[in-house]
Amino acid sequence: MNEIWSQYRNEMSFPVLKAAFYKKELFEKEEIDTIPLLRFSFKINDSYDQVQDKLLSFFEKLREVFSGLYSHNKFVRADTIKKLIEKQFPNTNGINEISDFIITSFSKIDNKRNFIRDPFILVRMNVHGKSYRVFSNRYIDVFSSLTKLFTTLFSDASSDTVNRYISKEHADSTNYIRLGYFLEMLDLGTFEMTGGDKPMIFIRINDPRKIHRDAYDKYYTNGLLQNTLNKFEVSSKLFDHFFLSSMPNEDRWNFIEEFFLGADIDDLIVNHPDETGENDINIVEVIKEARSPSKKKSDKETDTENDSVVHNNEIIEQEDFDELYNPKDIIVIPRVTDEYPPVENSIYYKDSLLSLVVKDKTETRPVVAWVRMNPIEFNDAVEKYHLKISKIMRKILEKEIILYKIHNK
Repeated sequence: MNEIWSQYRNEMSFPVLKAAFYKKELFEKEEIDTIPLLRFSFKINDSYDQVQDKLLSFFEKLREVFSGLYSHNKFVRADTIKKLIEKQFPNTNGINEISDFIITSFSKIDNKRNFIRDPFILVRMNVHGKSYRVFSNRYIDVFSSLTKLFTTLFSDASSDTVNRYISKEHADSTNYIRLGYFLEMLDLGTFEMTGGDKPMIFIRINDPRKIHRDAYDKYYTNGLLQNTLNKFEVSSKLFDHFFLSSMPNEDRWNFIEEFFLGADIDDLIVNHPDETGENDINIVEVIKEARSPSKKKSDKETDTENDSVVHNNEIIEQEDFDELYNPKDIIVIPRVTDEYPPVENSIYYKDSLLSLVVKDKTETRPVVAWVRMNPIEFNDAVEKYHLKISKIMRKILEKEIILYKIHNK
């Protein structure tokens, strides 16, 4: 495209030329049809036969998992699907990421327009979060088509690398991407998708003489460029310290929290030093070691880690406090007939249902409603039953208790 622009269409700006190309209008006068193509590059790490055998075994085990869920024909939580997949692939690196990818790539939301190709998992939203049901046996055709695609690509290939050029509207473009992700996640190969060999940024200069003059002026300075350079150096210093330093997980989380709360970069580095004082760990090797099957924890430890449970009756949730807490918000309490008594040492999220006795009457509400409407009673239940809540929910609870005491003096 760069050659076409410079040799044949230099009267156009590059953005206009690029837009015309993707709209298939660039060569209308010449009556030439053009189709923008994506390049898919696949490289396998072993021989074709070895990779094919591993893929066939992998998809066959997945078929067994989803066949059982299809026969079950009931909504289950994502954790249930993940555990069934993990059971089929013990001691497999990255199986949690693979499970997430499968659930995300083949799911469609109930009663909403579908943009996912060949979905076979239905997603339903409720007060407790998302639940999933395998509503179709389409997974048989999906996994079979991915296996056939791999065979088509590599069966007659003369090397371990194959390139294909197809349009994004092509029927197989989605399967090319899915196959590439599976190869990478299973450590069977690598995958790359590009829309051009040389990504470029084109800048139009109206007066080149001024640029030339400033470039050779030894007294010329540019505050904007200097600030950009300073920011780059500070960011590099911060990232090097964070990723190349050996520090406990708790200290690393504190580092992140203090950074987003606006702490000075120098203070962060001083307050969170490298345990070894060398700042030269190999982050790639550290990640590989952490994912190694030999480092796998017991089921109890793994469950605790997945639930993000930490000390002081707190758990970490990716929620924004300012967005979550608004005193003017209307609290909607669902109508429920069942009771949900407190379960000692259990985790409670903002939408979790909880039954408590208020004025000799048992009432059931989501946790966020208890916090906002009856903070004293909820706090008593947290302390009595050692309930675990998020840091953000604890902050809201403390704020509501203060407001309650002010209004009831």
